[in-house]
Amino acid sequence: MVELSIIIPIYNADKYLDKCISSVLNQTYKNIELILVDDGSIDNSLSICQKYQLLDKRVKFYHQENNGPSSARNVGLNYAIGEYVAFIDADDYISEDMYKELIALMKKEKCDLIISPLIHEFIGRKNKEVFPSNLNYYGLINNSSVDANKIYPLFETSLINGPCGKIYKASIIKEHQLRMPEEIHYAEDLIFNIDYLQYCKDIYLTDMAFYYYVKKRSGSLTTSYTENLFHFMDTAHDKTIDYFSSKLHVTKEIEESIHFAIIHHVISSFTNLFDKDCTKSRIEKKAFIRNILNNEKVKVKIDKAHKEGLFPLLYKLFLQTRLIHVIYYTCKYYRFFTKNLLLRV
Repeated sequence: MVELSIIIPIYNADKYLDKCISSVLNQTYKNIELILVDDGSIDNSLSICQKYQLLDKRVKFYHQENNGPSSARNVGLNYAIGEYVAFIDADDYISEDMYKELIALMKKEKCDLIISPLIHEFIGRKNKEVFPSNLNYYGLINNSSVDANKIYPLFETSLINGPCGKIYKASIIKEHQLRMPEEIHYAEDLIFNIDYLQYCKDIYLTDMAFYYYVKKRSGSLTTSYTENLFHFMDTAHDKTIDYFSSKLHVTKEIEESIHFAIIHHVISSFTNLFDKDCTKSRIEKKAFIRNILNNEKVKVKIDKAHKEGLFPLLYKLFLQTRLIHVIYYTCKYYRFFTKNLLLRV
């Protein structure tokens, strides 16, 4: 019986795909199936997938019209037969002992979710960084109010946000019919993880890093426009608040810190307006900013937000002023300088 199903959604990744797939097939842990889902690629990704399907019987290949990474991952989940499930992005790769070590941990600790740090590899640079590097605790975490203070750092550092560097139990996914939300195009993987956490008893956080997350200069929030970004971020934020309040019953201090994420979400949605691909006029951009800041639900979240430090206080006050013109030009120039700084890196 296949023990581990590894799902890779693929879209125009031919520059990285050989390295990614090879790193999976060369694992010291062999009891796997590799599910490749091509999401309507128009480069050579299709032929690369077909090549590996012929070379290794553990490879399964599926193709669909372009419908986004969530849809492609869901196709993989529909066909997965392993006891455990893992995800890899097509432009990343992994160390050869990753699944040998993590599956052994999963069995030893009898946990429902394994989380390991990511190794950030920057294209054009020689250095690599383990992320996050500042966690104070590694080990078994009870997914309840008992260990809420150990769960919160997983959110604060964004370690919980993505599906990569983790191993899930297929039984939990199947029993509760969990899938990536295909109508959400940002933070959809965080929503999936929170849905999964609702049914977890124990999480194991290891300090061993095996997953190489390849960071490029484009394709992130800092370099591309995302339509309806605030809606997507706010949906994930609501999920996060509900998880911490209803399942973990957290302290007021943690609850205020969870609410503080709205500050980042609002500012990110404003700076997102100044990407070159945004077609909104200046009047429309200011109207967008005004509508968000005058939204009663957003106002309540901002009022509840609290985090220690001068800068968190200034960010909160910046939004609470609701000075539309000041906020508009501040976000515009912040985006301009950030983008130009990134281009020089």
